[in-house]
Amino acid sequence: MIVTIAGSGPLKEVCSFLLREFTDSKFSLVEAPENAMETIRSSGENEILILEITSPLPHVKPDISICVLDRPPLDLPGEKREACTGADIALVVENPAFKSITGGLESFIKREIGAKKVLIVENDEDVKRSMVKISDMVRAPKGGEKLPNEIPEEVIAAVRKAAVDGKISCRKAWEIAEEEGVSVRLVGRAIDILSIKINRCELGCF
Repeated sequence: MIVTIAGSGPLKEVCSFLLREFTDSKFSLVEAPENAMETIRSSGENEILILEITSPLPHVKPDISICVLDRPPLDLPGEKREACTGADIALVVENPAFKSITGGLESFIKREIGAKKVLIVENDEDVKRSMVKISDMVRAPKGGEKLPNEIPEEVIAAVRKAAVDGKISCRKAWEIAEEEGVSVRLVGRAIDILSIKINRCELGCF
């Protein structure tokens, strides 16, 4: 499994978190695209390979791509910006560099680099929550085979059953939380792990 991390800001912190979270993972800094294939070939079949990249990898399709931003994408050098394009997750460290952005930071990031999910962090609690979400989304391509102990199997089963064509409504997610007696955030984690998309989101909880 391949996870790429690109961008600016606390990349090393995200890499370190994933290495602690997944004992079957290893880290490699790929400064030149031509080195990527050699690194991938030398990794174990069931290993999670975390690649910190400084430019796009044209012949590598990662299972999860993460972009970390502490400044607007246009302020990044061209190749670094390209490496962030289409990221599955954009982790944005909110700071004065973004003060000129209008129309909402999340919308801006999605528009600029086409990120599928944007996590904005302003404080330690945001960082903790975002790291959990990143961890869950790294688990997702494995089909939930590495489920965290704190997510009951009944919640996973309820989410699987309720999903239609890989999607679940916000209202249904709330219903599952109520029926199973768990928090909406926990249901959201199950949804992330199972790679299910939320539609008709009403309150922005997911």
